Amino acid sequence: MIINDTKISVGDKLKVRKDLNLGDYYGYKMSYQFTRKMNELKGKVVTVSKVDEDIVEIEEKDNTQPNKCGWPVELFEEIIVKQ
Repeated sequence: MIINDTKISVGDKLKVRKDLNLGDYYGYKMSYQFTRKMNELKGKVVTVSKVDEDIVEIEEKDNTQPNKCGWPVELFEEIIVKQ
């Protein structure tokens, strides 16, 4: 998975785009809905915990639960810190 010609790896810190719309669909075949939990992280920097083709999972937790949502790469605007 690549953002701005840079491969994304576990441990990378990515910035979530601010222009995403709650309830809209993104990713391959528009199959990933932008949820309320995701919306809370708009504009924030998150840490990649898993990479699977064009989807990542992040380490940040929602209350006490890990955020296991699939995040399509297009939801991120840049890599802040490369591991």
